[in-house]
Amino acid sequence: MVEIRTLTRTLIALAITLTVSLTCSAQQVFVERQLKQLALRSERVEALLASTKEAFAATPTDSLAKVVFELEKQKEAIATAIATLSTSLEEQERAKEEANEPPVLTPAEERLKMLFATSTRRYAMIENEVEKIIAEYAEVYKEAAAAIEAHDVAETMKEANAHHKTYTTGVERMKTLADQIADRSYRLFMSKSAAYVGFADSLGMSAEKEYYIQSEQEVENSMIEKLKGECTDIDVAMYPYRKAVLLNLEVKIARRLCGGKWADSLLQRMATINPEDAKFAPLDGPKRSKAKFSDVVVGGKTRYASVGDIPRIKVPAEGEMYSILLGNYASLPSIKTFRNTSPLYTERREDGRTYVYAGLFPTLQSARGGVEKLRKAGFKQPSIVMWREGIRRDDWVDRAATPTSTLTFYRLEIVGPAEGLSAEVMEAIKSKAPNKEISRYTAPTGEVVYTVGIFTKRPQADAVLAAVQAADTSANAKIAEIKK
Repeated sequence: MVEIRTLTRTLIALAITLTVSLTCSAQQVFVERQLKQLALRSERVEALLASTKEAFAATPTDSLAKVVFELEKQKEAIATAIATLSTSLEEQERAKEEANEPPVLTPAEERLKMLFATSTRRYAMIENEVEKIIAEYAEVYKEAAAAIEAHDVAETMKEANAHHKTYTTGVERMKTLADQIADRSYRLFMSKSAAYVGFADSLGMSAEKEYYIQSEQEVENSMIEKLKGECTDIDVAMYPYRKAVLLNLEVKIARRLCGGKWADSLLQRMATINPEDAKFAPLDGPKRSKAKFSDVVVGGKTRYASVGDIPRIKVPAEGEMYSILLGNYASLPSIKTFRNTSPLYTERREDGRTYVYAGLFPTLQSARGGVEKLRKAGFKQPSIVMWREGIRRDDWVDRAATPTSTLTFYRLEIVGPAEGLSAEVMEAIKSKAPNKEISRYTAPTGEVVYTVGIFTKRPQADAVLAAVQAADTSANAKIAEIKK
């Protein structure tokens, strides 16, 4: 089946190339090389089909029947591709012979020739304008992509904010440029298409017109669906495909009215079209639009009259972000303990203790800078805590600041029925670990195992285990150690 998938991808790529470029190209050598390659692929498929049929005759199975069916389809597809290329090669040969013969035109055709020459120059100017906008789009895209990388390794809050601004400004500019490209290219292709179809009608080129209309529909139907999710903007990515299909009709009209020299100059333009130049992969930028990031300030103006004024930490469910843990307390100490540090946040965890944090940072590097400030101010063990998609990740540690010997975590594992844990056990878990994720997997033995969270301290995991065993004395549960 790997062989079949490889051939399918090759034929799809070949079909796209034919639609966009080769059907309107005079590169005879390239077409001949493609024919040779298809002939070799045809031999491989024939051999594979013969061996598969023998195997099916000896042991008829549904899987072998399916392979035979797929190979027959591949054989037919290759034959069709060879026929298409052979026809294209014949057309190129004929066009080559006719290229040096100046066309004999009627007075009406001479007038059409003048109109056509004027139209091609005017449309070329509009195309250049659109392509300048696409070139600007490419530059802005490159800057936005670079800003994402720089943001993720920024060492200070100021740097992270600057890179994020570059990214967001770039994205907004790209939207504006994409709208301009969509508007101008739409008007360009609508006008140019109507004009050239009119020329084709006047010249009696009904076959060429029908081929253009069919090619345009095929490209629109197949490429738009293919490009969804693979590019930043469909209209930007579709521009070279639409241009190539229409340029094919333009070449045929030019050859009919103006001779081979003019047509060849258009073919040279065709050779420069590369769809990849307008296909920009989606940008997965810093997800921080709702987060209120703030660096740590120590010894500044008093912001909190008492510990009761410290707000609870709120982390939006987007991307990764960091804060610095100053300590955890059974009861909060005096506000003076925190040396006029701001901003501060609190979090009441499932162990009943209150955790106090300082700052909220978009990158690990900027959080490390905050840790250094706090250490210089006299805080003994400030440590970085990470949130991902709004969830505190207790299984994460800053490896650069943590000895390897301390990288041990704990997880509760419960062997249970496939239909799920009992309501009593679920209630026990939620009472002791309300913010911990519950997952399940099937062990090699076939047993269904439910896992509860990641705990940084063994007593936390033990408390949940005790609650589960109290809720169900027959529960098959244990604590698993995870070495990082």
